[in-house]
Amino acid sequence: MKKSLVLLSVLLLSVAAVAQVRTGSIYGTVSDAQGGPLPGVSVTLTSPYGAPYTVVTDDLGKFRFPSLTPSSGYALTAELQGFKKQEKTGIVVVLGQQSKIDLALEQGTLDEQVTVVAVTPTIDAKKTSVGKNVTQEILQSLPSSRDPWNVMQMAPGVIMDR
Repeated sequence: MKKSLVLLSVLLLSVAAVAQVRTGSIYGTVSDAQGGPLPGVSVTLTSPYGAPYTVVTDDLGKFRFPSLTPSSGYALTAELQGFKKQEKTGIVVVLGQQSKIDLALEQGTLDEQVTVVAVTPTIDAKKTSVGKNVTQEILQSLPSSRDPWNVMQMAPGVIMDR
């Protein structure tokens, strides 16, 4: 009887210990200036404890950062092409609670930059000959006979008169 009572009390205490929460979370919605949800926004969470973590908003503009260490030094940044970047700093994450942060992005200017890089071919003005290398694969893929006269017709500038 004593063993079962001890076992029952140990089980009850272990369940209470597992139920303790050691983290908090941040969630929210990203919308445009009119309040419409913005899907596909890159939301980056910067923490004082490690590297930044980035998520992308869903179809309803919602994002979530679960299991965060409690602190007051978190910062959120929301970015989407065509909108101004939105930053929010000093976000507090409390033990066992969810912090709701909603962000609204303003319409920005769409900047595009096009870079064209062209390389001019090198032309040797002193060379007047024309040549063609015929490999084994080219010979094997010929639909006609493989005699030398047909192969010579493949070279540029060669006209064969039979």
